[in-house]
Amino acid sequence: MSGVCITGAMNTTPGEALDAILNLPPIKQVSVEISTLAAIRLRDMNLWNDHQIGHSSILLNRVDIPRKTDSCMPVEHLNTPFHILIPRREEWVIGPPGKTGALSFYTDGSKLNSQDIPGNCIADELARRGTTDILLPDKEDISMPLASCKLLLLNQSITKASTRWQNASVGRIARQTWPYIDKARTTALCRLSRNDCSMVVRSLTGHWLVGTHALRLNAPYNDFCRSCRDEEEEESTEHFFCFCPALSNRRLRTLGKPFLNDLSDLSCTTPSRIARFVKLSNWTPF
Repeated sequence: MSGVCITGAMNTTPGEALDAILNLPPIKQVSVEISTLAAIRLRDMNLWNDHQIGHSSILLNRVDIPRKTDSCMPVEHLNTPFHILIPRREEWVIGPPGKTGALSFYTDGSKLNSQDIPGNCIADELARRGTTDILLPDKEDISMPLASCKLLLLNQSITKASTRWQNASVGRIARQTWPYIDKARTTALCRLSRNDCSMVVRSLTGHWLVGTHALRLNAPYNDFCRSCRDEEEEESTEHFFCFCPALSNRRLRTLGKPFLNDLSDLSCTTPSRIARFVKLSNWTPF
């Protein structure tokens, strides 16, 4: 129901299709991911008791989860054991700032603009590799960062949701036009206006007032394509997006090809281009 409210899709649209399009994983799956991460934090702070039953068994037999992460109990320091110095350029002429013999850490404000500094780009790339590369045998005692563990769980959740969608028994058209969960594509869809978002979702799922689907809803419909007027061509989502000769020029201008092989050719097309094509076609999805 939430997917229908967000997108303006028809009530007949399968929930699994809307969940995939909007990148909304099942509540149970999200609950397991959050609970697992909470259990890892509690375990690494020695506040977790492993049991074979109930919720405490959530970490049992999880070979994908590291034995320990860098998560630790926060420690309160009423007196800060460090000093922050922001020296002026003239002070550097005298010498390095800070006390003699002190352990010093320097920052150049790279968080503000690291893209233009080659050294920072190299450091960022090494840091990314360090979170994904397999540890060497002599480094096994180094704990995985909790953030990397969180990313691992998130990627597993996305993989499970994608597999669930690809194996779904509903949404024949949607599984071709939106075959996998794509956060960037979902974001692009949600940036469209309400009408355009509804138009795209209805056309990509095949749940719109066109052809046989309109007939099932006892709504006005056409027996044949309204654009090419070919009485042997049934009005359908496939014919509209892929084969209608009357729409070939508009298809070329918006989708990049005069004809598509099948609906899967739309799987990498941006929602804005799809919305533009539907508008130019004068097919009303509402």
